[in-house]
Amino acid sequence: FLSAVVSRYKNDPTVAGWIVGNEYGYLGLWSGKQDGYDTDCENAFRNWLSNYYGADINKLNSVWGTSYSSFSQVVMPETYNRDNPAWWDLVQWREDSAANFVAIGAKAVKTADPNHLISYSTVGMQWGEEDWRYHAEDGVKIVKACKDIAAPLDFWSINNYPWALLGHESQTGQWGVLAAKWRTGLP
Repeated sequence: FLSAVVSRYKNDPTVAGWIVGNEYGYLGLWSGKQDGYDTDCENAFRNWLSNYYGADINKLNSVWGTSYSSFSQVVMPETYNRDNPAWWDLVQWREDSAANFVAIGAKAVKTADPNHLISYSTVGMQWGEEDWRYHAEDGVKIVKACKDIAAPLDFWSINNYPWALLGHESQTGQWGVLAAKWRTGLP
């Protein structure tokens, strides 16, 4: 899809660059519910776990405190629990899958139009230190995945959702911009 759109509009003089994704994650922002509990995601999560634990289900069991006999039996955790290693692994898979998805899009755009800048647009200044728990959008992983697939991002975009609370760090967005620059290494 991105390749087709970019190929069609790459010579349009109003195009300054391409945003290859916007706030990818596993939280339905309008529903407030976690996304990604379909069969395809569950199978992708199981494959990720198998790779992460070196195809050794006993390693997963020792970390999770479970007794699965194979990765095909693993059930995705649905309830947030900060102390649950299964939730931590789920978040890592979500971050990796979102980063790889962005990278595939970046590669399609860069291949179709090597002459324009590309960016990714992240949720900004809304989640704070709890971002990993909800959204699973990791700027460091996204930048690395794009670079690894030979389609590096040129800059980082932020959707600013400032709060009106006096003295809150997100009132101006300055903290989020500085944090994004520091984490991604991009302007």
